[in-house]
Amino acid sequence: AFAELSDAMADLEANMMHFQLIDESLARFGESFASFLYGLNMNAFCVDFPECPVPQSFRRDRQHLSQPSTTDVKPGHDGEATYM
Repeated sequence: AFAELSDAMADLEANMMHFQLIDESLARFGESFASFLYGLNMNAFCVDFPECPVPQSFRRDRQHLSQPSTTDVKPGHDGEATYM
């Protein structure tokens, strides 16, 4: 009976060690992912996006959608393309 109890306790200890390793891995991942999210947040505050739409862009788009389209766009022309 004590031999079975000893074996069960050894198995329990091994399983608890595995749980501890998993816990440490999850904690390390959580810290790393939090750092990544913090970096994204800081990037959003520090980097300027000059091509982001302004309210006038949305008004112009709504007006364009409400008017029937009479102009044909050339097949090779992409109106959304930007040039640097």
